Amino acid sequence: MNRLLVWTCATLAVFSLAARANAVQVLYTLEGDSGTGPAATVTDKLIADGSHNGAVQSSSPEHISVDTSPANAAFGSSSLAFPAPHVSSTLTVVDIPGTSSLGTEFTVAVQIKEIGHDFTRLFSTYDGTNASTALALTIDPMDPPAHTYNVFGSIKNTRVNRTVTGGFDDGLYHHVAMTYKDVAGTGYASVFFDGAQLGITETTAVGGAVNLEHDVRFGEDYPGTGIANENVEGWADDILIFDRALSEGEMKLLASQGAVGFLQIPEPSTGGVFLVLVLVGWAGLARRRRR
Repeated sequence: MNRLLVWTCATLAVFSLAARANAVQVLYTLEGDSGTGPAATVTDKLIADGSHNGAVQSSSPEHISVDTSPANAAFGSSSLAFPAPHVSSTLTVVDIPGTSSLGTEFTVAVQIKEIGHDFTRLFSTYDGTNASTALALTIDPMDPPAHTYNVFGSIKNTRVNRTVTGGFDDGLYHHVAMTYKDVAGTGYASVFFDGAQLGITETTAVGGAVNLEHDVRFGEDYPGTGIANENVEGWADDILIFDRALSEGEMKLLASQGAVGFLQIPEPSTGGVFLVLVLVGWAGLARRRRR
């Protein structure tokens, strides 16, 4: 009876973890990653086949690199370091494969520690001509007054803008996110800062699934725009694309706990323990049946 209980609990745990993993499209925690520029590894921590691994585009002397200093990470011990200040005309982005079809609801989110005081393009598929089909999430300085920013989200040319006073350029990590959800043909877009919902826009023009012309990239737009004038300058962590529109309560947990804590993603060793429990429990049940 005890063996059967162990087997059942372990199996349910594995299936539960798998269900949570399947609900997330992409997560870059940078843990275990390394390297600089196009040679850097930016692995999706939720799908083991590599289909969503990030592709870094940067060139000397202003490369993106994986920073393994815990002091520069929002959670864990690694982050993605972007040139600060960014002074050349080079492109510094991370392309996120397999993200052109985001469905009828989703969340894009990131922990960002910004050094520069300038326009900062976080997520984007904009190429200068496709505003009617593009996605973008940007932080725009609104000085004066000093240290006032506009959190700007756009989905298929439907925009939601809200102002944040203080923070962002204070040398600390801040959580910035946008959600989209279709409800009976009406699309609802929201922006969040440090877990708080700043505003929501609804429009029938955006209803339905969001299918983009390009995969989502992090750090700038696509060519066709000024690809070196809204770069991230600083560090990014917990780059997340989730296939559900998180509520404000969930967003606050995501911002405070980090993606690994919020999604309850096990460490690799924990997953191994679950697998061993399943195998041991299954073997014990098989032996009992043979008696």
